[in-house]
This record gives sequence, structure tokens and C-alpha cells, in this order.
Amino acid sequence: MDWLRKIVSGKRRRYVDQTYNLDVTYITQRVLAMSFPASGLETMYRNSMGEVVNFLKTKHQSNFLVFNMSGRSYDTQKFEAVGSTVLHFPWEDHHSPAIHILFQACQKMHEYLQQEDKNVVVVHCNAGKGRTGTLIACYLMYSGLANSAKDAITYYGWKRFSHGKGVTQPSQVRYVEYFEQVYIGIIKSPSLKSPQKIIIQTIPDVSGSGRCKPYVEIVNGVNFEVLWNIRLQL
Repeated sequence: MDWLRKIVSGKRRRYVDQTYNLDVTYITQRVLAMSFPASGLETMYRNSMGEVVNFLKTKHQSNFLVFNMSGRSYDTQKFEAVGSTVLHFPWEDHHSPAIHILFQACQKMHEYLQQEDKNVVVVHCNAGKGRTGTLIACYLMYSGLANSAKDAITYYGWKRFSHGKGVTQPSQVRYVEYFEQVYIGIIKSPSLKSPQKIIIQTIPDVSGSGRCKPYVEIVNGVNFEVLWNIRLQL
């Protein structure tokens, strides 16, 4: 089913040799990006978990650490069987993360890579695009491999995609920029806030009947649990 996987991966740069044809990209020699390691029917269009494990074991033995940004759980026993571990730092697809998630993940990546020169980290979400690129771009700055958010996003884009477009969601681009500003001390790390009230002003007429139905939802930035929501009809 390599032809279907190739179609689904689009402009993403794949790892192809005589043995493997995987949606895996070496962003640097020690930082890899990939799509979700799938099982069952999903392997028809995504990386097979078994193939991914075999690839990583062949190339890096047990010296790799997987970062799952997808918010989806899977059986990690195949990774653990070859001496690796999967860490979870989830956030919603097409959304920005909580800033502390980026710093925590970057710290874990850096600690692991500092342990041994042969260690590598493997980052994935679902497609291995936006969330994967957001974290990797932040780590490029964290490790000193990129001097700015713009440079990090551009570098990731051209390494991961033939058209150079990696992190494209405005909110994710903005949070890479926030990461840069916090990291170099331009702004202080934001503290958690508990909103007391929400004031909506100049509500637009968004329906033909002249009625507007705003929806407000407050979500925990760590586990995405819905803390509060209400639907107003004006």
C-alpha cells in the first residue's frame, strides 16, 4: 500500500530505501518527524507501527525516544520491547498548545539528547505536520540550532516538505513566536488565570433573523477537559 501512503503524505519528505518507505523525515541527524504510527486499517494510509519500530531499531537500536503530540493513545509495548519509551504531550489538532507544554517537551527532548550522542528523538502527531512542527521549531531554538522563530519554522518547513510549508496554522505560528519571546526573556512566562467574567461587546448580526448565538467554552490547557461552557441566545 506504499502508493496510497505516498498520496496521503503529499509533499512530506519520506524516508525511502531498499527496505523502507515511511513518512519519516530527519529534520536534523538527531530529531525526526513522522506521522502517526498506526495499526489496523489505518496502516493503509499511514505508517505501520511495526514498520516504524523495525526502522528505528535498525537505525538507532534502543537509543530513541518518541514524543506523541496527537492526543491519541496506542499500545506502546512494541516500542518498549526494543527499549524505548513514548512520552505524551497532547493538544488539539489545528490549535495552539499551552505554552508550558512546549517548554516541558523541549526540556525532555534536550535532557535525552544530552545523555548520549547517539540518542535521537522522534516527534509525531497525526499527519506529522503542524503540531509536530510547532514542537520541533521550538526545540530548534531551545537547543540553539535556530536563532529565531522565523528561522526555525522555515528550516522545519523545507526539511519536512518539498514545498517548504510546515507550520501554517496562524495560532501555532504565533505560539512558536511566543516561545521565542519567553525563551529569550522579552516577555515573562504567562501565569495561569482564572476568568471571573466574560464581556462580549458589539455582537454582530450573524443570522438572517437578527439573532446571534455566541458560544463560550473554557478548557483546561493541560488535558483539554471542558471546565465550563454556556450558550447564549440574544
